[in-house]
Amino acid sequence: MYRKRFEEDIKDLEREFNRFWNFPQRITESFSRMGSSFAIDVAEKDNEVYVRADVPGVKEDDIKVFAGDKEMTITGDKPCFADELQSTNDKPDSFVLWHNGRSCGKFESSFSLPCEIQPKSVRAEVKDGVLSVTAKKQNSGESFFAVPVRKG
Repeated sequence: MYRKRFEEDIKDLEREFNRFWNFPQRITESFSRMGSSFAIDVAEKDNEVYVRADVPGVKEDDIKVFAGDKEMTITGDKPCFADELQSTNDKPDSFVLWHNGRSCGKFESSFSLPCEIQPKSVRAEVKDGVLSVTAKKQNSGESFFAVPVRKG
């Protein structure tokens, strides 16, 4: 019982450190045009880690996922409506954009995972504007074990 609670406390402490060290990155993201709508959830259950990210309007070919043992980076590029109009129009200056409220542009987020994963097990897919990433946890065994003490 005590060891399990200790491990949970260590995980909580590690998550707080990760939140602290990722703080400047979150400030940077809020200044990007896509950053404010780039929401990410991370969860773990049984032997897997799950990541969900909102990426509305982004094609799967425009998203990249990079995975390490305990970290992940998601990058992408959502096309801007004005850029689309300019590229498909013979006269680029022949349109007027009256309102530009949709997010667009390049986005990136790097974050720590709650545990080590097997990077080669990572699977990602986009459906209905949500990126779903699944990874198997690393089989690291017990983090603490009893050491027998022998009489000398």
